[in-house]
Amino acid sequence: MRVQATRAIQAVSILLALCAVFGMTHNAAAEIVYLKNGSVVKGTIVRETRTGITLKDGDREREIPNADITRVMYGNMDMEEVYILGMDGSITREYMVDQDKDAITVRDKPDSPAERTILRRDIREISRDAHYPVDLEFYMKPAAFVPLDSGRADLKTTGQYTLGMGFNSMMAPNLRLMFETGFLRSESGTNSGQSLRIVPVTLSLAYNYFLAREFTLIPKLGGGLGISQFETGEGDVMKSNLLAATAGCGLMYRPNRGAYSFGLWAEYAFFFDGASVFQAGVIGMSCGYRL
Repeated sequence: MRVQATRAIQAVSILLALCAVFGMTHNAAAEIVYLKNGSVVKGTIVRETRTGITLKDGDREREIPNADITRVMYGNMDMEEVYILGMDGSITREYMVDQDKDAITVRDKPDSPAERTILRRDIREISRDAHYPVDLEFYMKPAAFVPLDSGRADLKTTGQYTLGMGFNSMMAPNLRLMFETGFLRSESGTNSGQSLRIVPVTLSLAYNYFLAREFTLIPKLGGGLGISQFETGEGDVMKSNLLAATAGCGLMYRPNRGAYSFGLWAEYAFFFDGASVFQAGVIGMSCGYRL
């Protein structure tokens, strides 16, 4: 009798376990319905017709016309917040609602009716946590240096040659740091023998506004130090240390969002040696390579 009772208890236990598993599976097999107004509803589809579906949520049933539905996701594949690192270096926070081998579909906000498709060929990485890769880039930037207030020295327009290094700031998406050093020498247009040499070293903040697939608008603002050497034309040489500041904007073109970049830049340069101020406009172009 004890053996039979034990077997009966085991059989009942197995039956209850199977019922529990079935119940959990049934509850987990919910559908997620994305509506065209941006809202998302969850439940189990109990009926489908040519005009719509009947969605059951607990004890309540809801009729939803097909005309109001954007998509139906089967199972527990809810939208998730992700960070997308693009091939152009852009970093965006999105809500991924669907994906396949060629593209992903995202929203800017969970309840936004607007959706857009991003091709996988334009994506370098998708992650659930925000992180900012270094994206180190080296570049050279020849430019025309145009003095704006050289006074009686009457300095002429000359060439400025700059080497730079850019990398992500790690503080915010699409914010980069630009470390630059250069050299210029400008001669006087009226006073023979007079010239000015400047070697600036600056660090700038630059923000990337992605205009199109391959073009980026980059405003920048920075400052630093420098060394100047002024030849008076009478055999004297005056050397001094400078405070430097720069502000400007560039338009960058990156073919196929690849490693090489080409840019056009317009900048304002400000120098102060403790006694006098010197200003200039800088118009140039850049060529860079991103590692």
